[in-house]
Amino acid sequence: MLMHTTRMAAAFLLTAGLSLPAIAQEGAPAEAETSVAADLPDGFDILDRHVEAIGGKDAAMKLEGVRMTGSLAVPAMGMTGSIVVSAAPPAKQILDISINGFGTMVQGINGDKAWASQPGGEPMMMPEAQAKPMIENAQFYDRYQPRKRYQSATTTGTETMDGEEVYVVELVSTGGTESVGFYSVETGLQRAEKSRAVPGAAAFDSEIVYLDYKEHDGLKFASVMKMVQQGFAQEITFESIEINPEFDTGTFDAPGDL
Repeated sequence: MLMHTTRMAAAFLLTAGLSLPAIAQEGAPAEAETSVAADLPDGFDILDRHVEAIGGKDAAMKLEGVRMTGSLAVPAMGMTGSIVVSAAPPAKQILDISINGFGTMVQGINGDKAWASQPGGEPMMMPEAQAKPMIENAQFYDRYQPRKRYQSATTTGTETMDGEEVYVVELVSTGGTESVGFYSVETGLQRAEKSRAVPGAAAFDSEIVYLDYKEHDGLKFASVMKMVQQGFAQEITFESIEINPEFDTGTFDAPGDL
């Protein structure tokens, strides 16, 4: 869930109309040296190992919801704010971002609907091109079932990232979204992700680093994420992660007549 949450938060800040300057990718994933090793493990086996490293499929499939609360910063602008992510099966998610001096933005997914609201504006349905990958990524249990989530997972080599050896796995989701995952050889945990908004594009437009995994009720979550989205750096730190919280009735309903 955190992979999609960070990418969605970064994209939402940009589409909400914040004027962010180009920066030198502060907080970006470290440059890595790539090598191709013999007898590389199968990509799906690496994904399965990550699921085991965070607590295992059996425990994850018992989840009934997650709420994550934290802070968001854009260091180059001195901009700070708060973020609350609520998610529940089968495909429900609310992203609430408040930027100091700017206002509150909300983005929601409920089954086959995706919508967003910005400060001073009315809630609007997301265009189909944007909504489709959001809805795909919001499938709550798919992230713990790699063979259901991805149509292919190809291990292409290893890299050294911040002094740690990682496997490089090229991923294509069942909906056609392309990304590359980086997984620790030692721990199995995902360390980073790069993704393309346009399949087949030469360059990646999103990079995320996952840091400081912490255990909550038997499951591990990355509590710090540093990202670069289209050249803009952001950082999210989750101070609170609640497992199976009691959501208020209507939490995931689309607002108004949407």
